[in-house]
Amino acid sequence: MRTIRTILLSEFLLGSACFLACASGSSPLFDKPLHETHTTLPSDPDNPQSKPVLSCFYYPDFMVKQVDIGEQGAEEISILHRAKDRGEPQCLRANIKDEIVVDSRVWSGYFEGVKGNLVFLRADDGFFSRNELRRL
Repeated sequence: MRTIRTILLSEFLLGSACFLACASGSSPLFDKPLHETHTTLPSDPDNPQSKPVLSCFYYPDFMVKQVDIGEQGAEEISILHRAKDRGEPQCLRANIKDEIVVDSRVWSGYFEGVKGNLVFLRADDGFFSRNELRRL
């Protein structure tokens, strides 16, 4: 099984790269998922204006899951390898045994995209630090 390396980038760096790629007319910055799902989650009675969503993005070798409860930064981002001998993983709020969960005490942000076996996350505050580069 290949290791998925996660690179965490700021909105500025990602925006600059997108501008250059889009302006030059080259291929898209990120790989297109095979498909994605978005499921509305129950709203929080203490925060009724929020719109919680569970999103799953399916790629050939893995699925990226993002739980966004409507506050700054996703509540959870996780990665689940796809076993060749099993079907596609279900998009469920609960985590399963082999799911790699990005520690929210270390990183707060959003899923941005995938290029090959690299998963890109965007910081919720727009800042980037070398400490935020992690290998999963």
